[in-house]
Amino acid sequence: MSDELVLVPEWVPITDNIAGKIFFAGFLINRIKDIPMGPVSFVLAAISISSYFLAYSLQILTSCYYDKSPTDFFDYQLLFQLQSICGAAASLMVILNPELWLACLWFFVITNIFWYLAEIYRQSHPTQYPSMPSQPKHYLEYTLWLTIAITCSAIMGAIAAYFPLVSVQMMAIGMILNYLATIFAFIANAQTDEPQKTQLKFA
Repeated sequence: MSDELVLVPEWVPITDNIAGKIFFAGFLINRIKDIPMGPVSFVLAAISISSYFLAYSLQILTSCYYDKSPTDFFDYQLLFQLQSICGAAASLMVILNPELWLACLWFFVITNIFWYLAEIYRQSHPTQYPSMPSQPKHYLEYTLWLTIAITCSAIMGAIAAYFPLVSVQMMAIGMILNYLATIFAFIANAQTDEPQKTQLKFA
C-alpha cells in the first residue's frame, strides 16, 4: 500500500469540523427528544435528523476533495464518501417518510460501518493525509462503540417490528444498549484530539 502524500484544500478540514459540530448538536437534540414531551419531542426529532442530513451533505462535499489512493480502490476517500452518502440518504428517508424508520436505522448501521472502515484506513496510512486532523487510536474505539450503539438499536428495532408482542421490551432493551455503548463512546472520545471531539454520528 502506498503512503503517497495527499493534500486537500485548507477549507476541507475546517468544513469537516463544522460538520462534526452539527453532528454533535443533532446528537444532543436526539437524546433530549427521548424525554417524553409530546409535540416538542417530534419537533426536536425533526431538528435532529435535519442536522444529520446537513452534516452528511457537507461531508459529501468535502470528500470530493480527498485524493484517490494510487494503489487502493477502497481508500479513505471512497469509504468516507460511501458513509456520507448513506448517512445523507438515511436522513432524507426519515425526513420524507418517518414510517421507514427501521430501514433508515439499518442505513445508519451501514453508514457507521463505512465510517469505521474509513478510520481504519486513515490510521493505517498516517502520513497520507497530513492536512487532515490526526486521529489517536482511541478515536477508532470511539467509532466502533457508536457503530455498536446504532447496531443494537437496529437489531432490537427489527425484533420489535416482527414480534409486536415484545415490541415495548425490545425497544427498551435497544435504548439501554444504545445508551451504554454511547457512554463508552464518550469515554473513548474524551481521549481523542480536540479538533475531533465533536465528530459524533447518529446513534
